[in-house]
Formats: sequence, C-alpha cells, structure tokens
Amino acid sequence: MFQDYIIKGGIEWMLPIVFLSVIALALAMERAFFWCCYFSKNRQYRKNLKKINASSFSIERAIEYLSDSSHPVMKALHLFLKQLKQSNVNSAEEIAGNEVDRIVTDSRAGLDVLTFIANVSGTLGLLGTVVGVSMALEDVGLGDPTKLTEALSIALYTTVAGVMLFLFSYFFFFLFNKFSNGLESELVYQVNTIKSYSQIRSSIAKR
Repeated sequence: MFQDYIIKGGIEWMLPIVFLSVIALALAMERAFFWCCYFSKNRQYRKNLKKINASSFSIERAIEYLSDSSHPVMKALHLFLKQLKQSNVNSAEEIAGNEVDRIVTDSRAGLDVLTFIANVSGTLGLLGTVVGVSMALEDVGLGDPTKLTEALSIALYTTVAGVMLFLFSYFFFFLFNKFSNGLESELVYQVNTIKSYSQIRSSIAKR
C-alpha cells in the first residue's frame, strides 16, 4: 500500500519526501529519548535541590550533593560552586555560563535539521503539485483522459505527503524547542539563585 502511494505520487517527487521523512523520524526518536532521560531525572533533581537550598547550606555540602548527579542543571551548579570555592564569583560565573551554553546547545541538536526538513517538504509538495497540474493541463489539451488521472494523482499525493511531513517536522521542532527553552531558563535561574545564596551566606559569615 505504501509503495503504491509512492508510485501514484510520482517516484521522482515522492522519494525525496520519503528520504526526508526517515531523517525526521530518526531525529524525532533520538530527541524524544534525550528528553525522556532528562525528565526521568527530574524527581531526584528536585530532592537534591531542596537539600542544597536548606537552611544549613554550605558550599562544601552542596558540592557533595551535586558531585554524583548526571542531571544537566546539577552539573552546571556543581561546576559553578567548585570554581567558586577555588577562585572568585566572576570566574565561577564564566565557567557556569560556558557550561550552560554547552548544555543548551546539546539540547537543541538536530532542531535546525527539523526546521530545514519542514521548509523543504512544503516546497517539494508544492513543486509536485505544480508539475502535476501542468501535466494535467497538457493532457487536457491532448484529449487523453488516462494520463489526466495520473497527472492529477501526482499533484494530490505529493501535496498531501509534503504537508504531512511539514506538520510532523514542525510539531517536533516546536515541542523540543519549547523543552530546550525551559531547560535554559531553569539553568540560568538556578545558577543565579545559588550565586545569590552563596553571596548571602558569605556576607553573613564575615559579620
């Protein structure tokens, strides 16, 4: 059935759409696995965060809580506090900022490809439509009804395939981009919170 659909849509127009569909599906599955792993660690992450923000907060204890965590936010906080203990706030903030950028970049891997596929799929569908309609008009002039049906099928099938691929790619781009923006906001917020918290504790200790 799927093979018939490709043939009816015109192999020269449908094969690029099928190829892009495979890439989009692979990217969506890989990103879905990435985000499932991230969200599965959130429960432990919240527990560790409560311990860190407890009234008995200390940099040494926070570093101990964060050292074994594989959660990306915890890793950024661990680097920040470790550097803060060794040097100063500016140096720690710079290193934490670099780590935040790296984590956010990793979380957005493949999104540019999904955007490209969404744009190209619409173009391919439109091209197939234009070619199919032009063939249909030519067949009308020649008075060949059998070829007219074939030409119209190219126009319709490529349009449907292109639109479906566009919707699929854009949906997952929107979803994963939203997750990534949320992760970036969480990273920046938690680093700034820990920074403020450590500065308050430091000022209290000096009094």
